[in-house]
Amino acid sequence: MCGSLEIRWATVTKAAMNWHRHANTCCSVLKERLYGALSYSTHGQPTYMTLSTFYMNLLALHNVRPENQESGEWNFMRTFQLFSNRHASDPRDKVYGLLGILGQDHSIILADYRIPMDDLNRKLSRQLLLSGQIAILYDESRHIDHETVPSWAKNFGRTVNLVNQRIDDFRNNNRWDYKAAVSKPASVRICSKMTLCFSTIWVDEVLTTSRVFRASESEADMKAYFRECAGLINFSTRKDSNYPGSGTVKEAFLRSAFGDRCRSAETKSGVRRPKESELHRLREWIWDLGDIPPHTRSHLGNNIKYNICNRVFFTTRQGLMGFGPSNMRAGDEVWLLFGAKVPIVLRPLQTTISREEDSGVSRLQPGYTAHRHRAVIGDCYLHGNMEGEPLDNMAVDMTVVLR
Repeated sequence: MCGSLEIRWATVTKAAMNWHRHANTCCSVLKERLYGALSYSTHGQPTYMTLSTFYMNLLALHNVRPENQESGEWNFMRTFQLFSNRHASDPRDKVYGLLGILGQDHSIILADYRIPMDDLNRKLSRQLLLSGQIAILYDESRHIDHETVPSWAKNFGRTVNLVNQRIDDFRNNNRWDYKAAVSKPASVRICSKMTLCFSTIWVDEVLTTSRVFRASESEADMKAYFRECAGLINFSTRKDSNYPGSGTVKEAFLRSAFGDRCRSAETKSGVRRPKESELHRLREWIWDLGDIPPHTRSHLGNNIKYNICNRVFFTTRQGLMGFGPSNMRAGDEVWLLFGAKVPIVLRPLQTTISREEDSGVSRLQPGYTAHRHRAVIGDCYLHGNMEGEPLDNMAVDMTVVLR
């Protein structure tokens, strides 16, 4: 800010707490004078507003430092989520700020501004993936130009608005309660500068996708959207048919709407599975089968919206269904990368693997390498595949090369 400073994190948090305490009590008059002198803008808003939220932002970051979390992967994603709506004159500042806050034992992070942002994204993503943190492949923060930056590299410099940040925050709570492939340890190795190899299981190919449901759409729009999605699976005639794995098509459709999770203050994870009464009420609301009170509609909408916003409903060739990234399309594939809590949507590319990338294992044998490169599209909810079901069914282990 004003030259190079080395300040312990405990000192910074103590200063923030003292500022908050005194600024709202004995020093409130001085605070108002200071705010009056800071009327100029910082990143599009008055500087005094930035200063007034400094305490809350700092404590939010403090709460996700490594010593306060059991899981390093959870810690990283929660911290990145808190950073995602922050502005920076140079996007590399967000990366170095993130690394500095996550640093152990007050270690110093040296910021090197000679490194291009694309290289920084690739190096940090590779390092995290090799350490088993598959979670950086979640959501849709992918790079468009795959010729210069691989699809598995997260764009750590992106800035999202507060609405999308809140959507991602609630969706992350659901993600961390799933167990799609966590029973198998992540296995990632470097193939080349642009490619990484992942141990995985192939699930199915995407057959159809709906339009994208947007955060700006109303309650009436949501009802119409679900009716459109139901049309893709011929819900009216197939609702009582068996769904692949277990249950009926009707139950799978209704649970998919929730992502099979509702918010809860009674569980440690903050989420629970929807009750049968909630599934029944959702069906009544979508097809006007009963008089649903406003507070019930609000409860249903608040739990569902965060699962389907900025996503599409999709079906697979085997009759599976779920919600996935807004840019997924027919022909994409659903895979379970070992160590991931949720299924990942990949897109086959025209390029084929090299001899160095091939495991040399015969086709359909455990460890066989898929012939074509794949690009990461994002994570998804796929009903019947969120608790490790394919792994329990003895599916064949494969290797996929992501570019």
